[in-house]
Parts: sequence; structure tokens; C-alpha cells
Amino acid sequence: TIPYGHAYLEGKLVPEPKEYKIVLNVCLQRKRGHSFRAISRNLNGQRIFTRTGKKWTHELIKRIIDRHESALKKPTNNKMK
Repeated sequence: TIPYGHAYLEGKLVPEPKEYKIVLNVCLQRKRGHSFRAISRNLNGQRIFTRTGKKWTHELIKRIIDRHESALKKPTNNKMK
């Protein structure tokens, strides 16, 4: 699956502007000390939904943050297989 906040463009994984903005917002809220549950409540309260139109859960928020932090720590091959 394509990580939230990204899309494939010409075979390469690149940031998807609308979603990536949400990823950065989520990471900023976490850095400021908000819990995963609080972040999901904030997004749902603002009527910002997942890519599939569902409500955010704390599990999804944790996964997005973990993937984002992991991607920042290691170089990746962004080419589509």
C-alpha cells in the first residue's frame, strides 16, 4: 500500500501535498505532547478524514508517525517495484 501522505508519480514515491500537510500537522501535534487519541479527536473534530473517508483512530495516528519518523532516519529507494 502507498503510505499516507505520499503518491506515486512517474514510478517514484513522492509527497502528496494535501495528505503530507496532514502528516506534518500530526507530527507537530505529537511533538507538542498531544496523545495519539487527542490527535485523532482533533482531526475528526475538524472533519479531516482518512484517504478512504473514515474517521481517524489512535492506531492510525501512531502508524503514520512511526512511518514518518522511520523514513526520516534511513535512506530509501523510492522507485516503484
